[in-house]
Amino acid sequence: MHVPARIVASIVLAGSLLSGASAAFADSAVISSFPAAGTTLVCQSGTYMATAGSIKFVTQMGTSTSGNFHITGTATPRGVVLQDTSGSLYTPVGASWFGGNVNSQTGGQVMTSTDEFKIISHSGGVVGSVLQMFHVDSQGQVTVDKSTCQPPI
Repeated sequence: MHVPARIVASIVLAGSLLSGASAAFADSAVISSFPAAGTTLVCQSGTYMATAGSIKFVTQMGTSTSGNFHITGTATPRGVVLQDTSGSLYTPVGASWFGGNVNSQTGGQVMTSTDEFKIISHSGGVVGSVLQMFHVDSQGQVTVDKSTCQPPI
């Protein structure tokens, strides 16, 4: 599911704190989890709200020996149950991933984010999907969107 703004803000804060951290600490993965309940997916086929489960979030940040900063993160649903407005239940499968680098010599930055989720009915059919790729580099940005759903809010 798309990384919520509060998670992105936490990553930015963590990145600034890690700039003075030791390399051994900075290269360690940080694993966290937050409740998925209340997260909503609006799709062409309907609206789906998470009623149970959590989102597992794994980040890893570090600085290379040359001073370049690297960050990566993955968010995956764990036991998430979605419910539509008629009460039918669904399961989301997939992940959200991002990664980026900052070159300490040039200040150049590269950031990529991908979201790939499918909403599966309990009878087994796919009722919606989020398929987005966003890439930013020093030349601009590229966005690919083949979704039938908006990223979760």
